[in-house]
Amino acid sequence: MMSLRGIPAYRRQQGAPRRVALADVGASGGSGAVVAEFLTRTGMDMAADAQEADAQKVALQAATEGQAAGLTAGQTGAAPEMKSGDTVYDKSFNDAVMGGYVASLDVYSHTQALELAGAHAGDPEGFRAKWEGLTAGILKQQPPQLLPQVQAELAKRGGEAYGHLVTAKAKNDLRVAADKSNATMAEAMAQHERRSEVAWRLGSPAEAQAADASWDEYLSKRTDFDEVGKVEARATYQRTRQRAAVLGEFDRVKGRGLGAAETFISEFSKPGAHEGIDPDDAAKWGAEMERGLGDLRARHAQAVGDLRGRAEDALWRASRGYGADGLPQLAKQATAMGEHDLASRLSENHRSFEMAGELAKLPLPRLKEKVAELDAAARGGTDRASAQRAEVAKSVLAETASGLAKDPIAHARAQGFDVPKVDWNKPETLQARSQAADRLSSYHRFAMPALDKAETEDLAARLDGATPDEKASMLGNIYKGFGRARLPEVLDAIAEKQPEAAHAGALMTHGKDGERVARDILFGAELRKTVAKDGAGAGRQYMPPKDDAFKMRMAELLPHDAVAELSPETLSGLESAVLSSYAAKSHSAGLAQQTSVNLPLIRQAVADVTGGVVELNGKSTIAPVRGMSQHAFDDFMDGITDGDLAGSGISAKDLRANGELRMIEPGRYKVMMNGRYRAKGGPPIVLDIGAMVRDRESR
Repeated sequence: MMSLRGIPAYRRQQGAPRRVALADVGASGGSGAVVAEFLTRTGMDMAADAQEADAQKVALQAATEGQAAGLTAGQTGAAPEMKSGDTVYDKSFNDAVMGGYVASLDVYSHTQALELAGAHAGDPEGFRAKWEGLTAGILKQQPPQLLPQVQAELAKRGGEAYGHLVTAKAKNDLRVAADKSNATMAEAMAQHERRSEVAWRLGSPAEAQAADASWDEYLSKRTDFDEVGKVEARATYQRTRQRAAVLGEFDRVKGRGLGAAETFISEFSKPGAHEGIDPDDAAKWGAEMERGLGDLRARHAQAVGDLRGRAEDALWRASRGYGADGLPQLAKQATAMGEHDLASRLSENHRSFEMAGELAKLPLPRLKEKVAELDAAARGGTDRASAQRAEVAKSVLAETASGLAKDPIAHARAQGFDVPKVDWNKPETLQARSQAADRLSSYHRFAMPALDKAETEDLAARLDGATPDEKASMLGNIYKGFGRARLPEVLDAIAEKQPEAAHAGALMTHGKDGERVARDILFGAELRKTVAKDGAGAGRQYMPPKDDAFKMRMAELLPHDAVAELSPETLSGLESAVLSSYAAKSHSAGLAQQTSVNLPLIRQAVADVTGGVVELNGKSTIAPVRGMSQHAFDDFMDGITDGDLAGSGISAKDLRANGELRMIEPGRYKVMMNGRYRAKGGPPIVLDIGAMVRDRESR
């Protein structure tokens, strides 16, 4: 509470002067008591000094009003309004104003000091600046007679608050510094603890002990631990170090195998085996190592199972000629794991299975002969080795025959034969593959395809995702790489998933015109892919309407007789190619939104895709040579001789008079005579008229 000492006392109006000790009253009864006492004494003094009852009333009234005005002004820090006269009323009023003002200002300043101190906790200088501003504002308004006392009291109140803030800040700064120091040391201790853990686990005691010493040095400096806490922390730390050392040694022992690990646990668990280790801790760590040993046993069992699986696979493959080079290494692994029976089995079979690899490289006819020889030797002997060799040879033969039947190139690659990789963008790699397939075919005396199944699927997938130009480029590369001899087998392999691409690829063999038609087909196929769901937009606008009129035109231009011998898949692909060619031609001609079939375009599309349709004895067939007209075909048939048909069983005259030609592949036909494919009960008559035409043109 702010002291009231120094406030002047009231002056007696008559008689000897007397001072009122208000400070004494305030010290014993508080500011409220000061005011009450002040009013009482003032009233008594004024009553004693007044000569008349009216003067006493005036003085009391002035004191009451002055005290109220002073209290009101002091509550806000505003300057009190003083009376300027020299009457009893004015003097009593002014004395009361000053008393009430100082008492109220004491409360106001105390409240302001508390609020500013709270707002500037930790910031003494900020408080002082605010307090000085508040003080200056209050002092500026004070009357001269109050200025010294108010200034002294405000300075004292502000000084007390400032001192408390400085002291609190100093204590807090010390606490923060200590906390920061302890946190820094705690972090350093954690780092040394980790280093110690790693060092003990790795078996580096010197490095671990150095880390332990650093940890202990930091702990000794910590101020957030008392001595009891430090003792407990050291005890806990020591136990964790012991555990790390024990488990680290166990980890190293586990590396020597399951038996060594089991022995280590057994020795460690003996009572009194390790001085300085609490028995409860020893039991706990022993159980922990037992769990680790369980993991080791599980991993060992898994490793043995994995080894057995790999061994069985290696034995199976070796028995069928896929190579036995890995068997000795597997035998060593089995021995290291304690699987001695498996190791013995692998070693015993190694020599026999080495023979399997040699047999697998033999040509298929020679392999069959070798199997027969070994089988005969086994039947004529009694030793186990002969029987085993015979069984191995039979396995190799069965695997070779099965592999050549299912996927010859993949089988040859697995057997270790040189099979160059293919790159669809590099024709030279396709040529190298074709040559390799030719060599393998000659070696095995078995027709080997150029591609394996995975490569065929990859080619079909690439074609499916390519643009028309990219497809044309790939098909051109395939023709350049594989040539006429192997191109058909490649196209047949992709025809199921890419029928139009297969037809386009076949056309690549017919020079620039064939390439033009192929590109039309590929472009038109892409247009047809873009048909909108409502059938009204995109590529659909360039396609003929799918109605009876269109089907009739297709049947007229591509009669059933001309394609009767084609498989349903081939025929479907051919018709799709015609549609795609038509779409491309419509697009080129700008014929969008067609309402009927454009006869010239559909006729040209059929001619482009098939190479032309001709007739023999009123029956349609595909022209033997691309672009051959009916007139040229008639001239050729008129010039055909019995010599050209030697061995066929029919004469040139009969062929011209009664024959029908049904194409089975470009240029080659089955001949139907009088409604039958056979002549005099013999096999079907097949003529390569395309070859005859080319032979005649070359003369």
